[in-house]
Amino acid sequence: MQATQKVLKLVEPELRPPEVRVTREYGMFKITEYNRPIDPLHLQKLLLTVQKKNLLWEYPILANSRMELIDGQHRLEVAKALRVSIYYIVSDRVSIEDVASTNEHTKSWTTENYLHHWVSIGRPEYVKLALFREEYPFLPLATAVRLCSSQLLALSLMGFKSGTWKADNVEFAKEVCHILEGFRKYVPFFAQRAFVTTATSLARNEGYDHDRMMAKMEYLSSKLFKCPDTLSYLRLLNDIYNYKAPGSQQVFLRKITPQESRKANDE
Repeated sequence: MQATQKVLKLVEPELRPPEVRVTREYGMFKITEYNRPIDPLHLQKLLLTVQKKNLLWEYPILANSRMELIDGQHRLEVAKALRVSIYYIVSDRVSIEDVASTNEHTKSWTTENYLHHWVSIGRPEYVKLALFREEYPFLPLATAVRLCSSQLLALSLMGFKSGTWKADNVEFAKEVCHILEGFRKYVPFFAQRAFVTTATSLARNEGYDHDRMMAKMEYLSSKLFKCPDTLSYLRLLNDIYNYKAPGSQQVFLRKITPQESRKANDE
């Protein structure tokens, strides 16, 4: 029992909880050469998050007794930009090396973790996505997030983490999955990203007839092989789709981006 207590004292030293202080004197903190460079993208994301809900008190920054910043430079910059109070702890027990070591062993949330979180608290858009995945389990989650939303990719991924993501394109995503399931019989790479993007373009081509493509694949599937990108796949699929078709029935299947599709729908 005594040995156990000694071990616990080594792991959990008898210290008082640190005092959380508050200030708007941002200049009192010293940035050293050992601090990480500011990441503009991370800074912008954090700024938007704090604007929406300020939790800086719950996540104080850390400085030593010389007021050299140990951890929290992005939070400090956000507080400065928004002209709000910054909360901080002063401690000489923690060094830059300790912060780096802790971060190294801290596991970031995955896309699956975010989905589970928002579904568990009942966000309808995320519940729609979970049901979509049950119907099409072959599709990677990141791909499903991209397909089921009409938002631009960067905004879609940011919104997915923050809980503002919208599943406003599910019916189109199902159409793409129907196309992918048709190719599943012939190629093992049907769910890989480049081919999913290709199927997305096929779905956006007005003249595309999936039954016609599947009829051609019955005897021309050997002409479709794994490619590095969508344009390469489309060249092969154009050859298959238009094989021995009369000139009047020839259809050029081209790559159509979400922006092009959105613009056409607006017109």
